[in-house]
Amino acid sequence: AFAPASRLTFEAWIRPTTASLTESQFITQLGINGWGVFIVAGGSATGSCTGKTTNTIGYFQTSCESSTFSNTTVDVDEWTHVAVTVNTNLTSNQVRIYLNGQDKTDTVTSPDTGAVIGDGGGSTALKIGAAGGCACALYAGYIDEIRIWNSAVSAATISQWMSWELGANSTWHPDWSSLVLHLALDDDITGTVAADNAAKSGARYNATVPASAWSTLQRAELTITPYASPPPSPPPSPPPPPPTPPPSPPPSPPPHPVSSSGASLYFEGNEIAHPTVMYAAAFAPASRLTFEAWIRPTTASLTESQFITQLGINGWGVFIVAGGSATGSCTGKTTNTIGYFQTSCESSTFSNTTVDVDEWTHVAVTVNTNLTSNQVRIYLNGQDKTDTVTSPDTGAVIGDGGGSTALKIGAAGGCACALYAGYIDEIRIWNSAVSAATISQWMSWELGANSTWHPDWSSLVLHLALDDDITGTVAADNAAKSGARYNATVPASAWSTLQRAELTITPYASPPPSPPPSPPPPPPTPPPSPPPSPPPHPVSSSGASLYFEGNEIAHPTVMYA
Repeated sequence: AFAPASRLTFEAWIRPTTASLTESQFITQLGINGWGVFIVAGGSATGSCTGKTTNTIGYFQTSCESSTFSNTTVDVDEWTHVAVTVNTNLTSNQVRIYLNGQDKTDTVTSPDTGAVIGDGGGSTALKIGAAGGCACALYAGYIDEIRIWNSAVSAATISQWMSWELGANSTWHPDWSSLVLHLALDDDITGTVAADNAAKSGARYNATVPASAWSTLQRAELTITPYASPPPSPPPSPPPPPPTPPPSPPPSPPPHPVSSSGASLYFEGNEIAHPTVMYAAAFAPASRLTFEAWIRPTTASLTESQFITQLGINGWGVFIVAGGSATGSCTGKTTNTIGYFQTSCESSTFSNTTVDVDEWTHVAVTVNTNLTSNQVRIYLNGQDKTDTVTSPDTGAVIGDGGGSTALKIGAAGGCACALYAGYIDEIRIWNSAVSAATISQWMSWELGANSTWHPDWSSLVLHLALDDDITGTVAADNAAKSGARYNATVPASAWSTLQRAELTITPYASPPPSPPPSPPPPPPTPPPSPPPSPPPHPVSSSGASLYFEGNEIAHPTVMYA
């Protein structure tokens, strides 16, 4: 039952506590070399998948080369729902990987066909937290709510049901009849059995659990299925209350023009000429700096990092990391994370999560050399994603690149190398360390007529909205503070109107009340449903999960079926 002929879905909630470059971490594997789901180690040691991105998810099929991978990583110390579906009857896209209900399959480097649901020889158990055939590829962290189906559950169903318990109201799940194994892991933690709540056709595949593997410190927070039968599509909801605009004085005249041409910069990644802003000492302040931009990269490179910007020949810069071993990469780092460059890869600061290809991401880097720790912080979409484990805590540098060479956009400062491929929009530089709250609040607002109450407005040094005349070669600096306007020179080929970051006009002309007033939510209207049917299987509420330190010899197993 665990190795169906053509269709399989595996689901689990995971919360890894470490990222390993040297050995992949198996969440589960069937038999000695059967199908499995694992967290990737991208190093070159035995047990890793060389050239792949560390902390992505892999579906194992006989070897790394034949396996399928996700295109984004899972975070350390955060719960992530992982689902893998296999359908060997399809002519393409036979394996799909979903993270938190979103399809994140790496369709560029993963095989399109030839999927295998291997049974590992047909005699060895399904193991949880390590590779099937050895006490190796050890997972470190928490695992909860394991489900196996002998169908390829749809993307919509995965997304709808991933946070719902399988209990009294679950018989209308579209794939209910194909549920093979359900380990809710809410059992008696003094025992050694995790009950299989599926128990289909009289077959119950309970797991044998070492007592040391139980934990009540963490668990995936699921809710009871809110419907006893399929809800209307879409479920009825009360109309939203009319918006209550916040009070504000009449708008003041704009401090600088903001156009709406909807342009951005675009790079193919092979350009010789790049946009530049003539060097100014204001770009290398003594102790505090913030750089912001919206980016939409079109490729991930293992061989050469991609500089979004750099000041001078070897000054500070912000770049997308290449984690390979070639010159121009940062060996051992995770590809497509963000780096703040300080003289070398070794002294630079990195993010702990990646940016997606072909999706807009807001990137912000703050530097404050006056702090005694956490001098550099990296924010992605307003969230602090600084890798505080491997990045330096102090010794931050705001290098000026020698003090004579321009600020370059889309490549390294001192050469036509480390070329960025993709779109860049809405560049802002401040000579202050903008707070996390301000970055999050303002990242999607234009800097225009209503922006003078921005907490760091007086420290804005450069603002390239990039909404200029795309037939020209000038991107206007909208900051223009104290009469200093640092316009950018833009090659005509760098303009694009195909993509741009969608910002909105700042909705307040002065600081809004804290918190902004909002009408009370309407009372919930429960959907109509028949009386609940008796539960198809017991669901307890002990709130447990499995926990692994990553050095165990014994692991939970389910006898082969």
